[in-house]
Amino acid sequence: MAQQKTKVSPSTPRVQDEASKTGDSLNASLGKTRMESTMMMHLGHPPKSQNKVSSPSATSSSAPAAATANSVVSPRPGRTVDHEVSDRISKRLSASAKTVDAHRKSVHTPLEKQVKVKPEDRDVARTVKHELDLLRNSVHPGGSVGWGALLTSDPFQKRLEFLNHHARSGQFIEQYGTQGRYEGEFLYGMRHGKGTHDFRDEVYEGEWKWDFRHGWGTMTTKDGSKIKGEWQNGKPHGYTCMHDANGALMYEGEYKCGKRDGLGRQLFQNGDMYDGGWKEGRLSDRGVYYFANGDKLYGMWKDGQYDGVGVFHYADGSISRRMYKEGLLMSVQDYEHSTKRFGKTLTREGMLKHTRDKSFPKDIFLLNTM
Repeated sequence: MAQQKTKVSPSTPRVQDEASKTGDSLNASLGKTRMESTMMMHLGHPPKSQNKVSSPSATSSSAPAAATANSVVSPRPGRTVDHEVSDRISKRLSASAKTVDAHRKSVHTPLEKQVKVKPEDRDVARTVKHELDLLRNSVHPGGSVGWGALLTSDPFQKRLEFLNHHARSGQFIEQYGTQGRYEGEFLYGMRHGKGTHDFRDEVYEGEWKWDFRHGWGTMTTKDGSKIKGEWQNGKPHGYTCMHDANGALMYEGEYKCGKRDGLGRQLFQNGDMYDGGWKEGRLSDRGVYYFANGDKLYGMWKDGQYDGVGVFHYADGSISRRMYKEGLLMSVQDYEHSTKRFGKTLTREGMLKHTRDKSFPKDIFLLNTM
């Protein structure tokens, strides 16, 4: 008996398209389900239960382990989601998110709620003066290159406009809390003109220029002493007098940039007095030093030290001519009243020799009779 063969007819194209569409829909459904479950996990919510789509191969495989009461089956095969862990993560991330959002709101203020801050008039005036000083120091005398560019520039014009409308000019009182105050004239927010400045127990009364002591004025310090004279850029500059708390004159002479410089007379606390040249606060050039015991020295100084010829006139009438170099005594020549002339010169090398040395000047020390 002939074996009967079963003829399998090939699938038509329409059947193949239906199968392909069914598979794509199944894959899209599975991908969407997994994506939603993942998003729900990140947000701290358990995923929604979905109808399981099984295939013949999945039916034949072993089933996953039973989920506990606090967990559900994860969209990913072989994984579960714990509700307690999810809740803890959600709470922690929620607190962090609230903190970050609160910080953002505190830093970023909406434009309609922002407060417009007006610049300080004194700072603007200082900027304008600084720009003018830089240009003045850089321009050749008599030249005009650069002035037009600065004066017509937009930032410079805006600063001038601000100063004209907002800066203080005239008579005002400026308070510095509990530490002091200024009462006097202002120009574009800066102390300019005449005024009294009382700050930390120091009082200056006099002239001002561009926020600095400039001109004639008197400073009374905390201990009661006074500095009276000319000022420039906040420091004594020019003719100046200094008096102690009792009114006694301590210094009278020239100052330069806050230091004694030029000719001046200084009275020291030990009773000594110096009348002569100064440079950067030190004795310099020619001068006369009066000692409290009556001795006088007519000499030369450099950087506050003896340097050059110096003649001592002692209170007993004796005279000694000496040579100094950077504060060191180099030679001595005493005046002899009997002969009315200066005696032999004793040098530094001779003074350093031993008395037994043949070249030691024994006659000068009256040792030739020994």
